[in-house]
Amino acid sequence: MDTYAGKHVIVTGAAGDIGSKVVRKLYKAGVTHLVMFVRNKDNINSKTVQTINSNKSPTQVHFVECDFQLPQLIEQKFNYAMQNHLMGRIDHIFLCHGVV
Repeated sequence: MDTYAGKHVIVTGAAGDIGSKVVRKLYKAGVTHLVMFVRNKDNINSKTVQTINSNKSPTQVHFVECDFQLPQLIEQKFNYAMQNHLMGRIDHIFLCHGVV
């Protein structure tokens, strides 16, 4: 996971089982910017919240609520994340959402 240190990353489905595990690993690996695409921020896994709240990483974590069942919003949400959270740079996208 050291290859992700300093990177700008998006994880879709970040509140789900697989997505939350990916988020925790990336956070611990020291990504610079981590954007979590979730359907609902209130559904984020408690282990993920504990990891993020541990403050043991320089990672800046950002949340973007996006329902991938509404395709008309997807491009708008990705553009928002790119401009406001990723400084126009994206190194990796992990697609962990269950609905396309």
